[in-house]
Amino acid sequence: MNSQAALSDKDDCHWEDATAARITAFLGAVRPLRGCEMLEPYYRGGRVIAELAASSAGSDRPAMSLTLDQVADVLNFLHHSEPWNPGEFEIEPRNKPSQVVGRMFVLEALEEAVRRHART
Repeated sequence: MNSQAALSDKDDCHWEDATAARITAFLGAVRPLRGCEMLEPYYRGGRVIAELAASSAGSDRPAMSLTLDQVADVLNFLHHSEPWNPGEFEIEPRNKPSQVVGRMFVLEALEEAVRRHART
């Protein structure tokens, strides 16, 4: 599913449809992987995702362009994260921002950054 298809027209957009809220919902739905020591790249990755969310405020996509170092930190974060509620993580919530769509926006930002850097 293309995350753009999941977006409402801006005029019909409710607060819970905002990209920033969705990315923030993703961050809130995951925790550090149990049994692993979290190093600085993990925490940097979480901060980069929070910055992505902030850059999305009032928009349908993040305005922030990631550097390759930021891509690596976000990948580290994703690699060392697990859902708080694994059985519910993939279920689209009703009446609140979707962590599933938030994760899609994070992955799209990674893809766009890698493609952009591959062309340079």
